[in-house]
Amino acid sequence: EDKTSYYSDYRVSNKNTGYIVGSGYFMNDSSTPNSADDIRISKYAMSSISKSLNGNNYSDAALHIITRNAVSGDFVVISDSHNGSTINTTYSGIPSTVMSVSDLGLVKYESDKDDVLLSRDNLKTMLEEDTSYIYGLHFMNSTISKDRTIFAKNVTFQGRTYSYYELPESSIDFEVNGKGYINFFAGTYFTNNDSFFSLNQIFRNDDRSISDIKEIKYIYESKDKGVLKNYIYQYKGTTPTYSNADGSYTGATTLDDSYNSTPIFDTDWITSPTIYQNAVYYFEIPANKGEYALGSVEGGTGAYLFYLDIGADGGAAIDTVVSGEGNAITETFTNVDFRSASDTSNWPVLQIAIDCPTVTNTDNFEIKVVFDKNASNLTDDPDGQYANGLYTIYVTNKSESNPELTIFLCDDNNNDGDTFLYAYKIIYTNKSFTDKVLMNGTYEFHKSIGKFTISNSG
Repeated sequence: EDKTSYYSDYRVSNKNTGYIVGSGYFMNDSSTPNSADDIRISKYAMSSISKSLNGNNYSDAALHIITRNAVSGDFVVISDSHNGSTINTTYSGIPSTVMSVSDLGLVKYESDKDDVLLSRDNLKTMLEEDTSYIYGLHFMNSTISKDRTIFAKNVTFQGRTYSYYELPESSIDFEVNGKGYINFFAGTYFTNNDSFFSLNQIFRNDDRSISDIKEIKYIYESKDKGVLKNYIYQYKGTTPTYSNADGSYTGATTLDDSYNSTPIFDTDWITSPTIYQNAVYYFEIPANKGEYALGSVEGGTGAYLFYLDIGADGGAAIDTVVSGEGNAITETFTNVDFRSASDTSNWPVLQIAIDCPTVTNTDNFEIKVVFDKNASNLTDDPDGQYANGLYTIYVTNKSESNPELTIFLCDDNNNDGDTFLYAYKIIYTNKSFTDKVLMNGTYEFHKSIGKFTISNSG
């Protein structure tokens, strides 16, 4: 029998960012032989999140979601655009304190732009596909360590294929392309669940074998909050150690003094949280570019994850901060590497350069890029000229500078004859205007380049 079609249909995507790796050691317990599995995927009735719904039936407006971050100080309920008119602090079994998305400073939860879909909107779409059941993946008690790994054949990470590759057991091994957030929704509907997962950074040798795996305890932010500044991690251990400001690791035992001493994230919030049973939680974890293992908590029983965005391939809504300071990220586009993989033909490559040499306060200058793959539904494109997708580039410039922004949009194969149904538009906010459309265009061919001055005064 010819298996060619079968295997090609199930090949790993060149855009793949990670792998789920179980272990399933035999636990010498004949009464519950299946309990040896470290990672489980299950289906539960929607009533399993009854405390967040205040009942057994699903309603998007009724859904109350719990979170915690450095701003909230404790676990609170999120007031969002879905439940804002029905937020009810009398729900039993969940926190009574309510905070808004903006007050919490959540980045990937939802947007105030009608055409921007982020995590909360995606969750609504997912849950409404089947309002009777909820699905999820969770981690059982296990240990993530460089001493517990497997070797897999023909592993593909973001277009790179390895014939033999080491991966940690009891975890989701994944790569993050740049500084951003790992965000997730989870449900506490497993008996005796007392955690969500542990977060571990993976270090590799030149031959890609694993040299070390370190569990992250605290995450710190630089005092000037520069977008180009890495977060610093404090790792667990008898003697805590820290990553360096440049993202490397050399075993530092003290925190760089240019960073705030109060962490912006404490992983105890996900490894030993306050558990409200049968409820929904949401977290945003700041993360640098790198490789991570998200998985079992030693001695813990994990709640069910049912939505996970690792910030590398976020699907319909990708929200990535690409702001800069000074000339640090000034670029010229003299060469573009065009992808040639067959399954990415006619997919877009977007590059952005910012020249803002006199910006001194980066809090007043920011760029966010959101990709909408359903742009053909928008009323401003009646001819479907960018039916495959639209990049909206939001620029906030309240600085003293007039930076230059260069946009380069192209496809993967440099073929002028292809129809290229993608476009970008820029919307900027400055001292005098809000949501001013500076450039909006549609392009039928493979690439277009534009250079724009972002005024700070209108």
